[in-house]
Amino acid sequence: MVTNSHRYPTSQDYSFPPPSRHATTNRLSTPASVLERLMHDSLNGQDVSSSLPALRQHILLDGIDADESGMSSHRVYVWLVLLCCPITPYSTYADLLARGASPSYSKINNDTFRTLATDPLFARRVSQNSISRLLNTVAWTLHDAAIERSRVEHSIAQTTELPPSPPPELADDGPASSTLAEPPSPRTVASSIDGFSTNPHTNSIAAPPRTHVPPPTYLQGMNVLAAPFLYASRSEPQAYTLLSTLLQTHIPSYITPSMTGVHKALSLLSRALAYCDPALNNHLTRKNVHPETYAFASVLTLSACTPPLSEVLILWDFYFARGVHLNVLAVVAQLTLMRDKILSSDNPGKELRTLPHLQAKKIIALVVRNVSKIKDGLWDDLVTHTEIDGKRQEDRQGLKTLVEQ
Repeated sequence: MVTNSHRYPTSQDYSFPPPSRHATTNRLSTPASVLERLMHDSLNGQDVSSSLPALRQHILLDGIDADESGMSSHRVYVWLVLLCCPITPYSTYADLLARGASPSYSKINNDTFRTLATDPLFARRVSQNSISRLLNTVAWTLHDAAIERSRVEHSIAQTTELPPSPPPELADDGPASSTLAEPPSPRTVASSIDGFSTNPHTNSIAAPPRTHVPPPTYLQGMNVLAAPFLYASRSEPQAYTLLSTLLQTHIPSYITPSMTGVHKALSLLSRALAYCDPALNNHLTRKNVHPETYAFASVLTLSACTPPLSEVLILWDFYFARGVHLNVLAVVAQLTLMRDKILSSDNPGKELRTLPHLQAKKIIALVVRNVSKIKDGLWDDLVTHTEIDGKRQEDRQGLKTLVEQ
């Protein structure tokens, strides 16, 4: 349970208890026995892919039962299944906590107190200490992944860009030539994370190759992405598993230092609005109002920056069931709900400085309706924009058909 206590979680906080088979409240509209069996199979590492389409369809049609504050006994387990989260042992989270402050601690410390600061329900359930612990463990995870990626890239560079063989007269100098086969030292690897690599033998510094893609890292806005997970989860390790999986698997392009995926999403938003509502798009274009000025935070945080939190949870149910790339179309839907107000305004940029409170069910209905208006080329770009390499393995047309159903 995530509480306002300042203590560190105990081993009981890290467990993944399955929901009770005798629970009678807060059930998903799917028969409870089917849902609980699916969650049980997933948490035990079994293949549940054949059951996912039915679960996704039930979420779209009936949603997940919850009280007025958005609390549900099933939601966190459904999210774990839909995001294909790995099982995270207690020791993984505890070991990350034991490492103390991450390299991004100062940024995290500045962001923690701002996280949904005006939401009283969130403040009562989630402490600032919980936010700080979660973000630091995720920052350590991203840091370690960056070091491992740099190590692999360095190793590949050594094996693919070897210098010419030495002339015969130098062939006996074994020690000098054998260094090419040695693994990079920790100093070399760590230095390359900052954009440079240090030669341990000469202490010379070489600039990174032009093709280097900066790895995902902690960025402002992750605190807002963490908030719904902490609020909905039963424990911090659950929230950690969800957040780290979302960031590294589902939206890695959003958390590169240059936020490549976010900027792609803003460009796609303009294109999608032109398909879905040409008149509204033309009006905003004439008034020189572009998505960068009003939609950046909504895209980066998957709309979690817009209250109320209970509506964010419903919207995230939809994202995780149908694809987080639909975040772009959800912002288009929010504009559609403001359409009359925007078109009647001589200064629509002012109207869009603060988006109105979320109405998740109306937004979802508009997204489903607008999917049919999206051309295949734009749809492919939407599906892949969250990936760093622009590639995704799912059947893109199949995803589109799934949303339209």
